[in-house]
Amino acid sequence: METLYCPRCDAMRSYHIRNVEETYSVQGEEITIVAQVAFCCECSESIFHEELDGRNLERLYAIYRRRKGILSPNKIRD
Repeated sequence: METLYCPRCDAMRSYHIRNVEETYSVQGEEITIVAQVAFCCECSESIFHEELDGRNLERLYAIYRRRKGILSPNKIRD
């Protein structure tokens, strides 16, 4: 099983992923998404997971761009 560093345990730990509703502020606008978050199996602390956190941010900024009528990076390249 894959492990990640848990700051509370100060050790590499196995983890599970849960969907969590989170609200972020982007340019002063509050945006709520259902984020996938990794949690330590030992202490239940949320753990940084680069891939999941990156996907959550992509989802967040896509909503912001859609609300503001801003083109996505792919559309700009096309």
